[in-house]
Amino acid sequence: MVPQNKLPALMKEYTSALRQKSADATGTYAGFNSFLKEKGLRLNAKDEGAVKVLLTSNNRPAQYLQDVKARRQDAFEARRHTTTTPAAPQPATTTTPQGVRPISTAEIEALPNRVLQDFARMGYGNSAQFLANSPTALKRLEETSNAGVRVTEGESHGRSFTTKINGQPKPTVFMAKGLRDEPYQHAAGTFLFEMNNAHRWNRFEELNTSAKNKIGTKGEYAQKKMELEVEGMLHTGKSGKELVVGKHANLTDMKGWYVADYHTYDQKVKALPKNMPAEQRTEAIRNLRSDIATERLDVPHGNTSHRKVYESQFETAR
Repeated sequence: MVPQNKLPALMKEYTSALRQKSADATGTYAGFNSFLKEKGLRLNAKDEGAVKVLLTSNNRPAQYLQDVKARRQDAFEARRHTTTTPAAPQPATTTTPQGVRPISTAEIEALPNRVLQDFARMGYGNSAQFLANSPTALKRLEETSNAGVRVTEGESHGRSFTTKINGQPKPTVFMAKGLRDEPYQHAAGTFLFEMNNAHRWNRFEELNTSAKNKIGTKGEYAQKKMELEVEGMLHTGKSGKELVVGKHANLTDMKGWYVADYHTYDQKVKALPKNMPAEQRTEAIRNLRSDIATERLDVPHGNTSHRKVYESQFETAR
């Protein structure tokens, strides 16, 4: 019998071999069984579910990428009214000291990566400069910049969002026009949160594929989806804390940055025994994040909750 902890490596070897023969080849349960038999191995029947989950994660050739739809139906409508070309600088819509305002071309070019420069070209100059003061934020924005993530103006029900446009290899972050009327710190926080979503886009797609194939339950799907969102929330919170500690902002300015949530989580991580074995520590931290996700699932979200939204997504995914 194949030990379950060996399955991920064997699955990767199987699907990689398939794609070497054909770029759009798709692995199957029967095919994986045959692959194992050629190696003199046999699959334990109780591992069928785990194998199907691994197939979902590893089956991402061209035909899957083309098949993946936006994870929110309303994104289709928003895309019809947006462009993927970064907008030209716009005049600030507020004259308050905390308002969003543009910066000069020279200041834009001095920003350390492309996505920050594109964000600044849309008129969020001081928001982009603000983000450049956080090492944690800069590292993430460098990653999304190098990965080819794009940013432009657009919204879904008045909110910023992230999705992949058909035909584009990477996701696009859409910034809601109403952010121009918000304090620049809030616009910066929204941008970073959406960039975090773009950074984890493949994992969101894998979840969406598992929902379409009805792998697991709607409750499990909702929990996993919320755990992904919590990763972005905590990353944004860590960046926000750096900005506050570095005296680039007051805590009262950091609306939507999850600084308090990150601080509570960070204190719990620091309270873990210092002599805890590495594997146990990793598991303990994973459990802390999972607990946060469980708590946030039922927090009111407009007139509904994240749990209801995500469970509905699982049930309607096709």
